[in-house]
Amino acid sequence: MIRSSSLAGSLLVASLAVSQPDSGADLVLRNGIILKMDDSRHTAEAIAIDGERIVAVGSSADIERWIGPVTRVIDLARKSVIPGLNETHIHVRDLGFQQHYAVNLEEALSIEDVQRMLRLRLEELQAAGKLGGWHYPSTGETGPWLFGL
Repeated sequence: MIRSSSLAGSLLVASLAVSQPDSGADLVLRNGIILKMDDSRHTAEAIAIDGERIVAVGSSADIERWIGPVTRVIDLARKSVIPGLNETHIHVRDLGFQQHYAVNLEEALSIEDVQRMLRLRLEELQAAGKLGGWHYPSTGETGPWLFGL
């Protein structure tokens, strides 16, 4: 019995040594709440990621050995991480709307930019005969960015 458990222990140590790269992981997230979604100990404190693979999950002290000279380390300040969660819900109605009617405001740096971009899009839609609308419940709030459109 002692012999088989020391063999198993040696194999475990050898597999850990092989799986840890010399340069460390690409990314370490520590001091957080890592949701593991498994049957034992549902959360951990840190995670090491190398390439596109999660290579280790455990306490911040456990993951310390995965930090190399080029590893990006992020202190999560007790924020949560859910590995592998991809938000996939869509509103099918909005697919065509976004492609044909919506305004991409990523480049807007000011309220004036938003107003200008919306004004231009409204003019394009009106010229194409595609300008429409619907009633949408409002909280009654108004903002200065709405004026002048």
